[in-house]
Amino acid sequence: MIIREAKIEDIPQIQIVRNSVKENTLSNPDLVTNKDCEEFMTERGKG
Repeated sequence: MIIREAKIEDIPQIQIVRNSVKENTLSNPDLVTNKDCEEFMTERGKG
């Protein structure tokens, strides 16, 4: 299996997966924007 680092272009798919989970659900998924994801991937963490 090949695992690659997430790219900014992956954010829409990442959001779909994140909002599909049954455990650890977000009370309001609209509060986590694509810009937030980008910040976590590039400044506050890694994808």
